[in-house]
Amino acid sequence: MADQRAAYAGAVSAYRASALLTRDPVDVLLLLHEELGRTLLAAKTAYEARTLDQMCRCNERSVRILAALRAAMDFKAAGPDGAALERLYLRISSDVMRVLNDDNATETYQSAIETLQSMCRDLQQRRRLAMR
Repeated sequence: MADQRAAYAGAVSAYRASALLTRDPVDVLLLLHEELGRTLLAAKTAYEARTLDQMCRCNERSVRILAALRAAMDFKAAGPDGAALERLYLRISSDVMRVLNDDNATETYQSAIETLQSMCRDLQQRRRLAMR
């Protein structure tokens, strides 16, 4: 029974991954940034509730998403905007990894969440413009 569940979960993951590969790159970026924002919001909520084990799991997921974004991007080809985006990803990753030593952790999370929400709005607008 457990093997069947694992196989099913693997199939669902593979389907989701293949579905992402057929999407427009802006759609993929939007999905990743939205998920990153949700994950950071969950980490912030867990931090405020002092459920630090849950916060750490969310932080780990956030860092994995950021690492995937950094690995997939050609920041140099994107020019100054690419360099700024790379710095943003590095800053969020660094902030998340040191949040337990941050006296302003709630504000640190909130700042990252708001930045990601702004990026998502911009990506949504680009997607709408591309569809015209």
